[in-house]
This record gives sequence, C-alpha cells and structure tokens, in this order.
Amino acid sequence: MAAYIDLKLVRAGMVEDPAEYRWNSYGEAIGGGNKGNGKNAREGLVRACIGHKGAGFEVERWREVSRIYRRLIGSQEFVNEAFAGARERFSAKRKDGARKMRGAAAAASRLFTARDLRVGVE
Repeated sequence: MAAYIDLKLVRAGMVEDPAEYRWNSYGEAIGGGNKGNGKNAREGLVRACIGHKGAGFEVERWREVSRIYRRLIGSQEFVNEAFAGARERFSAKRKDGARKMRGAAAAASRLFTARDLRVGVE
C-alpha cells in the first residue's frame, strides 16, 4: 500500500521520482517532514517494510529501511511478488505482473506497475 501511494504521482507524470513529492510518506521521510526529521513517515515505513521481521515503529532503523524501500519501490521484483500474492485476481493468460511504467522518461526506465493507468475512468 505504501508503494502504491508513493508512486501515485509518478504514474500521473507529476514527478519523476517519489522523493520529489514531500507530502507522501517517502518524500516526507527523505525530506525531513514539517519538523525537519520526518519521524512519523520514517517510523511508518520501517513498520511497513520490516514489521514482518518483528520491527515496530523504530525510527532508528530508517537508514536500513530506506535502502530496502528504495530498491523495492516500483521494482520489477516488488510488482511480481505482489502479483503472485493476488494471482487469483488476474487472467490465467497473464504470465507475470510487472509492466514498465509509462510516463516520466527517467522513472519509466526503472519503475514497474501491475496495471497500466486508464484514462477517463470515473
């Protein structure tokens, strides 16, 4: 869920990198947030990324998690792992989940998504 939110503006073509948008969790964590430390965003991403390994809201683990999250966010491996977890929601013809993201040139070369954006959907 965090990756979906953090990549939303990249998909929309408003930014090339999720770190450029300071009001999402990744941008706030990188940019330091409104009090200059991004503590809440960092705690949330630590919990989201390594909570399954017993981590809580441990902001001191941000350095470790920032590298993990940055490698995973929108990566082909990340999207395929999420696809495998929701395999029953896709057609049997579909072989894998990752699709190159369209949009900003720099981001499109290294970010993947499970579905293309649809235009005109209300």
